[in-house]
Amino acid sequence: MDLLHSRSHFGFIGLGLIGGSVARCIRRELPDARISAYNYYETKKHPRLEKALADGVLTDITTDISRVSDWDVILSLIHISEPTRHAQI
Repeated sequence: MDLLHSRSHFGFIGLGLIGGSVARCIRRELPDARISAYNYYETKKHPRLEKALADGVLTDITTDISRVSDWDVILSLIHISEPTRHAQI
């Protein structure tokens, strides 16, 4: 079994064009994988994440950054121009 298939929980910090494409590929190749995303908005839903959840790409969304410790693979795909928003990570 290769490294990718030995991992079952993938997490995304930044699910934009690239992150969304990677998440869809993971879902296609590993349909039983758990795919999570971090939403930095603690008090409101993020439309892009909610759409990915509704489409079945994501398994869940979290606003608790400490939950990333549960992820087997962490993909951080944030905008370089926004480092301060994610600095607490």
